[in-house]
Amino acid sequence: MPEFYEALYEFNRYEKEPLYIMHGVWIDEELMLKKMNAFDKSVIESFKHEITQVIDVIHGNAKIEKKSGRGFGDYKYDISPYLVGYILGIEWDSSFVEETNNKNKNMKDYNGMYVYTENANPIEIFFADVAENTIKYEETNYNMQKPIAFTNWLTTDVIEHKNDMDEANRIGDIDTDKIKQTNRYKSGLFASYHVYPYYPDFLNYDSKYADFVDENGKKNSYKAYLKDLKKYHNVPVIVSEFGVPESRGITHEDLSRGFNQGLINENQQGQMNKEMLNDIVDEGYAGAIVFSWQDEWFKRTWNTMDIDDSNSRAYWADKMTNEQFFGLLSFDPGKNKQTVYIDGKVNDWSKRNIISENNDIKLYAKSDEQYLYLRINKKDLDLFKEDIIIPLDITPNSGSYTINNYNTKFNKKADFVIEIKNKEDAKIVVNDYYNVNDFLFRNDIKDNKNENRFDTVKQVILGESEIPNTNQVIDVKEVEVGNLTYGNSNPKSKDYNSLADFIVSKDDIEIRIPWLMLNISNPAKKLIIDDFNEKREIKHIEIDGINSGAYIISNNKLINSVEMKKYNWNKWDMPRYHERLKQSYYIMKDAFKEIK
Repeated sequence: MPEFYEALYEFNRYEKEPLYIMHGVWIDEELMLKKMNAFDKSVIESFKHEITQVIDVIHGNAKIEKKSGRGFGDYKYDISPYLVGYILGIEWDSSFVEETNNKNKNMKDYNGMYVYTENANPIEIFFADVAENTIKYEETNYNMQKPIAFTNWLTTDVIEHKNDMDEANRIGDIDTDKIKQTNRYKSGLFASYHVYPYYPDFLNYDSKYADFVDENGKKNSYKAYLKDLKKYHNVPVIVSEFGVPESRGITHEDLSRGFNQGLINENQQGQMNKEMLNDIVDEGYAGAIVFSWQDEWFKRTWNTMDIDDSNSRAYWADKMTNEQFFGLLSFDPGKNKQTVYIDGKVNDWSKRNIISENNDIKLYAKSDEQYLYLRINKKDLDLFKEDIIIPLDITPNSGSYTINNYNTKFNKKADFVIEIKNKEDAKIVVNDYYNVNDFLFRNDIKDNKNENRFDTVKQVILGESEIPNTNQVIDVKEVEVGNLTYGNSNPKSKDYNSLADFIVSKDDIEIRIPWLMLNISNPAKKLIIDDFNEKREIKHIEIDGINSGAYIISNNKLINSVEMKKYNWNKWDMPRYHERLKQSYYIMKDAFKEIK
């Protein structure tokens, strides 16, 4: 939006050390994948229009009409003195690259006023044509040139990856070094890559990377790849995206150092980002940009995108979708503070939050844009002698009155159960019939709606795969994300752990559970996942609330309980949130400062 450029302009007017910007330019991904040819007239004209529009924005000379999901308005602040360069395009789909090359065979090399190509494939000729148009437009209209790169990533890099189990990563390479600059182009070309430590999977299974040991004597597939990539280029190379997300959900793992895509806390995020930054610096790269400054609630990822309500992602925070939490700046629910901090202090709760009670036990419930919160208050609570069982009734379509391994019966059918045995042994389990992970990734259709078998909530991080060179088959890989972490979720606490799920104080247990872990697919509109076994697809239905109770078990015998009763919450249109700098921000602040 125009306010961003105005803020940058005003800031730099008064600061001795101005902020500089590297500006990306988006391409219409839907159009690109529809046409599957970079030289389709609509694709190339759309991309060139996007680039010239960004150049006008940079020079404070654009009026853009309102369009959903895009910046618009009157851009009148010239920030071109602070522009380092342009990075054009997105993480290119390898099939798009392959199709472009196949549909435009025997294309002659490009020969322009500013750039030309040598022995280039059609995709690189396309880039050269776009670069020529970019340079010419800015020079003609603003008498200025800026450095240019095209976005690239490991999937379409210049290195051959014959041992990658994903065919998509073996079919389309982009070598931007085949684009050369003439003497008239003074600013110059550079290379730009998004490099993450956990994807693609050749980083884990190709011995060239997986077995590499760095100067500290530790396995480091990330650094091995950085070495490889740098060798291929004769121009400056920057890593324009690197980072790991702090989230409850996970989608990929790094078998080298555990720099996984998710299921890490804010402190770990900072430390891992710092190590990657140092790897990039060690290998002599020309720059490194952390992804990202802020969390992005609208994002999706492959192992959750089919189960949430895609129309409302931006209006609640899904901790199971790690793509939303790469930021160093968090948007926490609540206008000024979070609804509940899981910190052992119960001043977040009041009597009106009680949903079920007897003389000895009280069960409380609250919620916000990110979590369902539960609190159990029991006099003389003793986890050495007692297990706490909390059933949750989410869907009216299925569930069980009993749970395997426990000789007790609930007053309503449960779809999920929270089991807390002690600080080190706590988890949330899902009824077998309502296990959406099995349905989506194992094609497992269930028929027993009254099944009383429950299993720990899991996320698939790798489908069944085969390593090409060895024909080794790797089974579906899952992570038990339902294991609950004991700790303190209050950012102001010295013991703060952003992954904390529950805490125990004298007579209380406080718990928080991400909405999607409970198959609640849009809490803003009270939508849950419908009966996928019966419908054979993911649909969403509205509920009027969820039921929960508390059962105290000792030696597999029920010694006390409060019945399952309804917790209701209000729908919302616009979420409440407040900004907070994460622990990882301060770690990265120091990490950048330390670089010479």
